[in-house]
Amino acid sequence: MTEQSTIDSASKGETEPQTSDTETEFTAMVNEMVADQAPQVFAVVLERDDQSDATVAAWGMSFDDQAYMVKANGNSKYFLADAENALAYIHRTDNATPQLVWVNPTADASED
Repeated sequence: MTEQSTIDSASKGETEPQTSDTETEFTAMVNEMVADQAPQVFAVVLERDDQSDATVAAWGMSFDDQAYMVKANGNSKYFLADAENALAYIHRTDNATPQLVWVNPTADASED
């Protein structure tokens, strides 16, 4: 086996590609746009009434004018007018109640 030496690219006279101010500004603008338009992610959790256990029954995304939910088992998908409507499709059992839980509770979900 032959050992290979590692040569720093700078010692070869190679330089890193430079990012222009325009590219940096554009990237920042795109990142801000994506952050502003990103959907809010939520779960519908079945919480036992005695608070001894909980199960994620569904996952969803809430957009400005609609929401989308899929049951955790993947068998059912729903297009909803509002995220809170997801609770109508995950039914209460004898000992568990569905709750809407936002994945990022610090995000302002009221804008949805």
